[in-house]
Amino acid sequence: MEKPNGQMKPGSLTHLQLDTALRKIEDLMDRCQIPMFLLLDTARAVKERRELFGEAVHVGIKANAFTPFNKSMLLTLQPMEELKSGYFFMEGAVPVYIHIVRRNYRYFDHLDFEFYNVTEFYLPNPFDAYWKARHLIK
Repeated sequence: MEKPNGQMKPGSLTHLQLDTALRKIEDLMDRCQIPMFLLLDTARAVKERRELFGEAVHVGIKANAFTPFNKSMLLTLQPMEELKSGYFFMEGAVPVYIHIVRRNYRYFDHLDFEFYNVTEFYLPNPFDAYWKARHLIK
């Protein structure tokens, strides 16, 4: 996914900043009734039961679950920039990317879940296969 202007240096975000951004996007998606799953470093940290790390929070939405109603509700609650492959907004100093997954990948057919703090988050399944192919997903 392309990076908007003003992207921070990798590794400059704290676990608390990333956790706050993850809670924000989880709350937004819940309010809009959009099923989401975690991607990239966000998913890896939760899968490995580690503190969040990385330069952004990444979540995915299947294109068929992103209806015009959901989109309208989401953009009403949180103004964001539209990108070629999804949406982007800043939560404090943390970039939050919402990837719209338009193709069918086996990693998203039967999502796994992990508890992170007090919430369950969906993850690609099988995770190891997803992790190897993560940069090919569009």
